[in-house]
Amino acid sequence: MSETEVFTISIPTDEDGQVLLKCPVCNDLFKVDETVFGDDSVFEIHCPSCGIVSDNYVTDDVLELGMQMVENYANDLIEKEFKKFAKSTKNSLCKFSYRSNYKKHSEQPIKLTIENMTLVEYPCCKRSFKIKPLLRLCGSYCPYCGEKYYGIE
Repeated sequence: MSETEVFTISIPTDEDGQVLLKCPVCNDLFKVDETVFGDDSVFEIHCPSCGIVSDNYVTDDVLELGMQMVENYANDLIEKEFKKFAKSTKNSLCKFSYRSNYKKHSEQPIKLTIENMTLVEYPCCKRSFKIKPLLRLCGSYCPYCGEKYYGIE
């Protein structure tokens, strides 16, 4: 089997076009503009809370949906092969029968979560993002360049 299967997960944006992300290091949530993902000028995203760059800012909802989609697809492939094998042994001396008992996971689309976040734009990159209000008061990193800003300016 050398087929490649591509799964698409639609992640909703808020009214400002911001996508919810989660830092895998500090588990803090923040939002960045959805256009960042197609922008070649943004090489990496820094967590506004801890400043660390990660390869993966996927939220738990997206990860769970992806795992459900892959498990459903794998189970469908297994069931298809078992049914094919059962059909091929139908008229032979040694017969194989198969009855499916697995239940598919429901693949509910990701819903927009409401987070109390403030829209911020630092002068370094002139791009907007959303962080928790307390983080803005304490200081945060720009997700686009990693520059640290202390408190309200």
